[in-house]
Amino acid sequence: MRLDDALLDLHLNGEQTYPLADALLARSVPFMFITGYVRASLERRYSRVPILQMPIEADALDKVLVTDFAAARLAQRRGSTTLPYLFEPHGA
Repeated sequence: MRLDDALLDLHLNGEQTYPLADALLARSVPFMFITGYVRASLERRYSRVPILQMPIEADALDKVLVTDFAAARLAQRRGSTTLPYLFEPHGA
């Protein structure tokens, strides 16, 4: 399965989703965390990952899906890693 981009809830069924975030990073899939927690609660290695704060407003979600991820895909096709939505795998 190929993913273009992802919105990842920070906690699912009481467990943190960092292993899934690591898999997305390893595959260079642009993603954002969705969370009600503050940025400081993220592990430091995810400091560059954008956060969509809950509760999510429709306009904010629309911007992410239509504008931000589209820009990330375009930059990725051009080989750019300068947008904050494109992350380097750990250890890169």
